[in-house]
Amino acid sequence: VAARLRRAARIADVGCGSAHTTHLLARAFPRSTFIAIDDASAALRMARAEARAWGLTNVEHVRGTIERVTEFGPFDAVTMFDAIHDLADPPAALRAVARSLKPGGILFAEEPRASSRLEANLGTPGAAFLYGVSVSYCLPVSLARGSAGLGAAWGIERARRLLHASGFHRVETHDAPANSLAVLYVARRR
Repeated sequence: VAARLRRAARIADVGCGSAHTTHLLARAFPRSTFIAIDDASAALRMARAEARAWGLTNVEHVRGTIERVTEFGPFDAVTMFDAIHDLADPPAALRAVARSLKPGGILFAEEPRASSRLEANLGTPGAAFLYGVSVSYCLPVSLARGSAGLGAAWGIERARRLLHASGFHRVETHDAPANSLAVLYVARRR
């Protein structure tokens, strides 16, 4: 992936928030182009200000829901950081992401580390924190939009099933490099 980024790849970061990670990638790979999509105007204002301050010209910031990703593809890769479990319709959103990728394109998604089975999370470091965050933030945000209400502890097993059902194959899980409470999913579009 790094070799492709050095040559000139198209990358989307959906649910980008302030897009800091997008900007780090854009600065490291100036030949690649990046589309940062989020529905929060305040976050995008911060993102645009940071991009200007850094002198980035290879990032476009777009206001909209995740489904807008298809308007800007095809992409070599899509990133999603801590976003899937908060979506109103995760299956539809992930199908849109899959459609936006070139054949063989890669989704990199970081999500909280948890099992889909409550009893398997008992005694797991960080589990109480995940459930607390879920009840106080994730579930109210997603349920307000009539969602499936996955919550932060929706789990690896359920995530793998959802990714496969949404058009991805070769779904791998890895330890998230900078967050021991998260899992990095690497999934290729069929």
